[in-house]
Amino acid sequence: MLNKILIMATMFCSAASFGQGGNVIIASGDGNIFVFVKGIKQNSIAETNVEITAIADTSLKFSVLFSDSNLDSIKGNVKVIPGKELTYKLTKNLGKWEFILISTEPIIGTTDRPIIPNPPTGGVEGTSTSTTKPDNNAIVSPSIAK
Repeated sequence: MLNKILIMATMFCSAASFGQGGNVIIASGDGNIFVFVKGIKQNSIAETNVEITAIADTSLKFSVLFSDSNLDSIKGNVKVIPGKELTYKLTKNLGKWEFILISTEPIIGTTDRPIIPNPPTGGVEGTSTSTTKPDNNAIVSPSIAK
């Protein structure tokens, strides 16, 4: 019995590690920023809020550069939780910048695909129509024209 429990616990932990990654939002109240993860720039345009999605690691070293060169760069570890969206705010405390966790929310669905309440079945349904006239000047490929 104990062996079955250990096997099931191991399978659950393995499945959780291969599941959905976590999302992180870095919010800056002091100007537009560029965020780097593992030395790779995450946003091409400086923004006040930068979202990084589908992160598989549970802890990463983040670097932040302000578009205003008069402000310091920031480096620090950021925690990531699979299936959660964590929002960190850049805060200056006693002259030192920190990543402060301000919210943790579950990730629901995907943000790149709209949810369709009643998807069409048996093909794509559409309401637009178009009228085309046949063209007898078709281009024939050389292999067929022989």
